[in-house]
Amino acid sequence: MQMMQERRTDAKKGKYSYCSVVGRCKRSTKNNLLKFGAAYLPILLGENHWISGVILPAKKDVLLYNPSGVDNRNSVVLQNLLRLIGDEYKRMHNSSAEAAEAYLGQWSLTDAATYNGSTFPLQDNGKC
Repeated sequence: MQMMQERRTDAKKGKYSYCSVVGRCKRSTKNNLLKFGAAYLPILLGENHWISGVILPAKKDVLLYNPSGVDNRNSVVLQNLLRLIGDEYKRMHNSSAEAAEAYLGQWSLTDAATYNGSTFPLQDNGKC
């Protein structure tokens, strides 16, 4: 999973790495993704498939929209977004891993492809 349009060419390609995105978090206008009303994150899956992650700090919710619909990678991406939130929380509060885990326990994860009553449009190109 590539986050925030960052393409990596090293061995970590496709893996979550806070080190690869923390600079972008610090350079954001509020210095932290958790201070926004909503943080929208473009995410590159593979070499050419973009999906969208949304972090909603006030609701403590993470949303994922994959225009291809259900994908076995969706749950991995959601977990990585949750890890990003935990890493941002630790950075901003100088907190322990235990405090961050307690904070993350308050969050919910929503995959739009499996959301009940979902009417999100799906991309159907490439399907025979």
